[in-house]
Amino acid sequence: MTCNVSSGTFSLYSLIDSSLVLVAGVIDEIIFEAQTQQINALGEYKKDAAFINGLPNFTSMVNEHVKVTESRMIRVRSVDTDNLQEVEFYNFPPGSAVALRYQNTIL
Repeated sequence: MTCNVSSGTFSLYSLIDSSLVLVAGVIDEIIFEAQTQQINALGEYKKDAAFINGLPNFTSMVNEHVKVTESRMIRVRSVDTDNLQEVEFYNFPPGSAVALRYQNTIL
């Protein structure tokens, strides 16, 4: 987990033992949310001499500038006070990533 309070960006690259994260402040938007997804691709992997390639049976889903209420991967709730929000990861399999923009209201 990486947090840069001064810029107001909070990025989560993996979530190990918990599906909840508390954020001190108000989440303004989801900068992006991304997942890798397995697909049924035809053919086998063949190395390309001109560019990097691989994993033909995987694709990625990326959504940018998502409203907090429209996320497919997280739910956000206020906790007892307006200065603390709870982020629940309900559709966050391995290979997922999310970046949140928030305002730190505690400082």
